[in-house]
Amino acid sequence: MPPTELSVAGITVVQSMGNDPLLPVAVRRPVAPGQGSMTDAIAAWANATESSFRADNAPSEQAPAELNVGWQVITASGPVLGIRMETFEFGGASGQTTHRVFYGDGSTTWTGMDLVTTAGRAEVAALVRSAVRASGHATLDPDEVGAAGVDALLTDLTFSAAGDLVLLLDQGTVAPFSAGNLTVTVPQATAEPLLSERGRRVADAVRSGLPYAVSVPTSAAPTPVAPATPVAPAPVPPASPAVAPPPAAAVDCAKLKCVALTFDDGPGSLTGTLLDRLEAAGVVATFFVLGQNVRIHPDLVTRMVRSGMVVGNHTWDHRDMKRLSLDEARSEVDRTSAEIARVTGVSTTLLRPPYGSMSPQTATLGQAIILWDVDTEDWKNRDASITTSRALATVRPGSIILMHDIHASTIEAVPAIIAGLKARGFTLVTVPQLLGNPQPGKVYTRR
Repeated sequence: MPPTELSVAGITVVQSMGNDPLLPVAVRRPVAPGQGSMTDAIAAWANATESSFRADNAPSEQAPAELNVGWQVITASGPVLGIRMETFEFGGASGQTTHRVFYGDGSTTWTGMDLVTTAGRAEVAALVRSAVRASGHATLDPDEVGAAGVDALLTDLTFSAAGDLVLLLDQGTVAPFSAGNLTVTVPQATAEPLLSERGRRVADAVRSGLPYAVSVPTSAAPTPVAPATPVAPAPVPPASPAVAPPPAAAVDCAKLKCVALTFDDGPGSLTGTLLDRLEAAGVVATFFVLGQNVRIHPDLVTRMVRSGMVVGNHTWDHRDMKRLSLDEARSEVDRTSAEIARVTGVSTTLLRPPYGSMSPQTATLGQAIILWDVDTEDWKNRDASITTSRALATVRPGSIILMHDIHASTIEAVPAIIAGLKARGFTLVTVPQLLGNPQPGKVYTRR
């Protein structure tokens, strides 16, 4: 992701997380207040992308395919909201990152290619080829740029504050799987005659620098659109003062039958209810959170710490860490740790790699690596009674139980799991209480 990220108040996230290490799938998409048309368009695209991936790929132990879809706000000015969807797909031999931008004004939605007139698209393609030729990029053949079709060049179009048209070209449109993603900038004076009416609307909104404000439809009004309701861009809030967690209870897990409940992939819309149930039962747990979800739900992460829970790192984007370079892996972990510290004032050195997948370099990232020995497979069964049975079937003193706080069935199962563990004489603790002092670089599956 680029270093600058915009935030918009009220955006929530829908997640489809298949935590099968033999077919890793993580799809996250935004739900934007007042942008029903755009939200629906993104949902349809994301669902089709996941369905196509699952149809084309079967679980594999040797070379599992991976799908990872994320998003970011790229424009929030005047009535226009722009969302970039980023897709990483690994097909068993190589990986490719692609982008698609969606724009909305509260009533309609459009994509990047809609910013340019039909007649202007060929000219934009010619400008891209000229830019590639001028760049002297040794691995690119300008004549092959856009060989897959002109529209494939126009999936990610944005505007600079000066009105320049910026194209982010996907791998494969410039040279299959070779040069990564390439950015081409078309100066405002050259781009202006090529813009569609929608393109000019987006360019004008970006240049205006106005606060984001969208007209939100209301069924109570006699007309379909109510007066404009401002939704100001929500800047990333300043660092919170350190949250004062209650002192961890003194627990001797060498003598007691200790078990740690752990929850991955949140925080999300169900996490508050889970915290209610844990607090009501007087139970602590450990949450391995996604960095981008921490940014959206900082209040829930703060509440975790204040309630005596422990917050661990589950990376920023839920990528399979075996496929990342050392720099990419470090970014995934460090950005999330920084976000946790910014929100709570409390740092973490506990890492759970998505899917439990890691390479030797994962141990060099300064984190204790926390896996599990009891897998409820709640992401697969989506059934509270099955999740409860699996949690209790093989648990033993020192166990770490894996669950996910993004599934309603898991939240439903938790009271029965707690009751069952307590009835067997188990003491429920956090991961640090269970392990004592987890050491960076060491892998733990249980005490």
